[in-house]
Amino acid sequence: MSQDEVKKNNCDKEEYPLLFADDEEQKQEELKKRYKRAWNCAREAATLLKRDYKAKKVWVFGSLVDESRFNIWSDIDLAADGIPDSKFYSIYGARG
Repeated sequence: MSQDEVKKNNCDKEEYPLLFADDEEQKQEELKKRYKRAWNCAREAATLLKRDYKAKKVWVFGSLVDESRFNIWSDIDLAADGIPDSKFYSIYGARG
């Protein structure tokens, strides 16, 4: 996607800093920030799952557990144990 197309689609530098990074050093710095934010989100999600959905244990897996594998396409992978079947689907719309 060209910079003109990005502007046309209302993307901005603050929302997508890795897309606008000029050099490798800047990209790595933004990726580290994203990694820290992802861990914060994972902790918040784990707290919510335990507090509101009675999860007994929550695990993080995937690229978040190995910073060298974390990249701009990485997401947050969580597994939880102990959530009652009746609450399973309501989790998808939950916000802390």
